Amino acid sequence: MGEEEREQLLIPRSYLPRGTREGAVLKFTVEVDEEATKAALDEVKALLDELRGQERRKDASD
Repeated sequence: MGEEEREQLLIPRSYLPRGTREGAVLKFTVEVDEEATKAALDEVKALLDELRGQERRKDASD
């Protein structure tokens, strides 16, 4: 997004700095949480491995 582009977000009032008023311009910084991303991917991989193991056991018992 360029310098002049704007987006509107709806954010709960409780998340805003104290004293923020309607019309105030806020700045946000967004960054990737590498550690949380890796943990989430590891969790999904473990769940998929577990499901695939259950499928193999089911196929073997048929």
